[in-house]
Amino acid sequence: MTAATNETRRNPLDHVHHVGISVEDMDRSLAFWRRFLDVEPISRRVADAPFLGDLVGHPGAVLEIAWLDLPAGLSLELVRFERPNDSPLPPGSAHPGAVHVCIGVSDLPDAMRRALEAGAILGSVGPVEIPSGPNRGARHVYVRDPDGVSIELRQPPP
Repeated sequence: MTAATNETRRNPLDHVHHVGISVEDMDRSLAFWRRFLDVEPISRRVADAPFLGDLVGHPGAVLEIAWLDLPAGLSLELVRFERPNDSPLPPGSAHPGAVHVCIGVSDLPDAMRRALEAGAILGSVGPVEIPSGPNRGARHVYVRDPDGVSIELRQPPP
């Protein structure tokens, strides 16, 4: 690419927001990460909001979620699927050991378009807007790379 092309091409990817790991046993996983990183979780909760199941490609799913702060400002999200319903979408995040990376973006439609044009497939029901809470108005979507790795694209609230 020439310098002129680089100047005119805008990259909608801003930063890595978090890395998520699907786990089988939340207590066991938290014990490991506590011992390994010498950190305590900053939150742990069960989430059954309908938008979450749509986001992860498993409508109706109930998730147990724990967050830990990692060095350099990155966060680790541990997710245990309590009720992963059958999904009309390709396999993805619901099995233990699955990993996703969440990338902060300034323009979700553009980032999603770029991912799909590059060969990703949609991993969510579609873009999802967070309806309430501290992230109200944030928009997220999951896509999967050609190897099936989940990539969560996150546009912050306006």
